[in-house]
Amino acid sequence: MEDNELLFTFRLVRGAGSKSFGLIVAKAAGLPLRILEAAREKSEEFEARCRSRAQQQASVHRPKWITRRISDAHRSAAALGVGG
Repeated sequence: MEDNELLFTFRLVRGAGSKSFGLIVAKAAGLPLRILEAAREKSEEFEARCRSRAQQQASVHRPKWITRRISDAHRSAAALGVGG
């Protein structure tokens, strides 16, 4: 493999991807660092909005007994000093 080649180590399947290789390809193509950095920031903002929206939707559709158990688990983890 030459330095200017990109090796994908994943199998392609139909559907949405969990990771984009756009920034890697853009870097390999020689785009300026300032553009790569701006793209990385925008990507992080977009992913954060998507996570937040998914969490909101999940909490709206989650039965109350599940919400209570999750809350209890977080309190137990905090008491043990684990978790983020």
